[in-house]
Amino acid sequence: SNSWEVLTTCGGVAYFPGGFESSLETAVDLFVHGCISRSGGSITSSLLDEIGRATRHPHNASAAAKALRMMCQVSDAVCKLAIESGAINIAKQAYETGRVSHSKLESEARLLVSTLDCYDQIR
Repeated sequence: SNSWEVLTTCGGVAYFPGGFESSLETAVDLFVHGCISRSGGSITSSLLDEIGRATRHPHNASAAAKALRMMCQVSDAVCKLAIESGAINIAKQAYETGRVSHSKLESEARLLVSTLDCYDQIR
């Protein structure tokens, strides 16, 4: 989460071992691949798991939905992976949970569904 915060607040310019990357999409893709190589798992899967636990941890699910939405907005690869992993259904379930119990979760899940739907329609 903190890594993502640093990445998104530095104006899309991040330093990687290969040099400076000015493209935010490239930076996000490198961030996602770096997470996979360090942890052996996908950050996308971890975020979806957290969103899926919305009934027990709505605040965490809200933060995960926001992070995934931001990543999907700048990276087609992340968006495609999320959709293939069932993100639309997971986000819709989180939206329903948020609708009755947590307004921030409701808002973030709705925005995530909208982002994923837009990508899915133009694909």
